[in-house]
Amino acid sequence: MKFTISDLPFEKIAATTLVVPLFTDETDPNRERLDKVTKGKFGRLWAQEVDRDVVGQIFRYTDLPGLAASRLLVVSLGERGKFTAQKWAKAAQAVATALANGPIGSAAHLLASVDLPQMPLAQRLRLLTYWFRQAQYRYDATLGENSAKAKSPKGADRVEHLIPEAATDALYRAVAEGDAIAEGALLTRQLGDLPANVCTPEYLAETAENLAKAHDLKCHVLDKKRRKNWAWAPFWRLRPEPSVRRSSSCSNTGVAA
Repeated sequence: MKFTISDLPFEKIAATTLVVPLFTDETDPNRERLDKVTKGKFGRLWAQEVDRDVVGQIFRYTDLPGLAASRLLVVSLGERGKFTAQKWAKAAQAVATALANGPIGSAAHLLASVDLPQMPLAQRLRLLTYWFRQAQYRYDATLGENSAKAKSPKGADRVEHLIPEAATDALYRAVAEGDAIAEGALLTRQLGDLPANVCTPEYLAETAENLAKAHDLKCHVLDKKRRKNWAWAPFWRLRPEPSVRRSSSCSNTGVAA
């Protein structure tokens, strides 16, 4: 999944799927704009929906006039007067799940544009990037190529964060940070899901060395004799033959058994 940032009007974004968050208890600028560009069609459809007050509830629409996107997803934010950062997170994670399943193609969303005074825009972008990547996790490392799970679509391949201002280096950096954190978390999940006969200490050592090469870090392998000279010597007596990696970018020592 790749990420970009744009400040273009949402109706001009030619994505496969456009995601618009809406409040339900008062006039919402995004709702008015949707109604205007679709010449009233969205308003008529929206008025017929039930469960609009359920935060995170997603409504799907196709063939709406005036939108460059092929499909519209509307996610409910509930009542504006009761809105919190926690409810925003719930709605965002519901969208992440929706975008991670099915043949979504490209996607664009307005979740980062939701006003949260207690959460700066950069932080919103970092979290959204992380959640979208996490939702796409599928364990398929040891599955055959013909398995249904290995062949299943993995959701959106590109996501565009739509924001209310021009993108800056700081905002691009926030997206890159969220992506990097998610990459590490996804690798950790995969290592935890691998069978024991695959994820051996040697496999972990090779993975650590490959990471070091990819990111220009130093990786030292400590054999049994050198480990005993470390301050954690009593710890080694409790665990058989652990593999230890130390990175020059971190003061902590990682242990994998």
